[in-house]
Amino acid sequence: MKKDIKLLYVNSLDDRTYRGFGSKTSGIVRGTDSLIQKIAKILFTIVGSDLYSPNYGSNLELYLSYGPKSEQEMMSYVNMAISQAEDLIISEQVDKELDDDERLVRLDLQAVTRLNANDWEIEVYVKTANNDIYRLRL
Repeated sequence: MKKDIKLLYVNSLDDRTYRGFGSKTSGIVRGTDSLIQKIAKILFTIVGSDLYSPNYGSNLELYLSYGPKSEQEMMSYVNMAISQAEDLIISEQVDKELDDDERLVRLDLQAVTRLNANDWEIEVYVKTANNDIYRLRL
């Protein structure tokens, strides 16, 4: 079984997901944590940047480099990226034995909010095969 090291943590002050080792619970991620991390990693990886898996990623970082002018434009970019991530994860998990809490059913974009001139907050709901829904804030 492939193992994944914990690269994300949720800041208890603002409930946002951050990349890095800010958590005391580092190590191997499993279950829902593994799924959430996979989603975030795909969203922040540019398609083609991984030589061993050229289809891995979404183009969210690329879209952000265009400098969206409005929340509506940003929402459009994020919707495309989430669709790419959802398709990639669902196609990857077809032949894998996964627990229901690690199997993605659907990603739903809830909100895109401009925090300041350069920062955006993206809120996505993640539905797993055991019908649990998790909020992911990036």
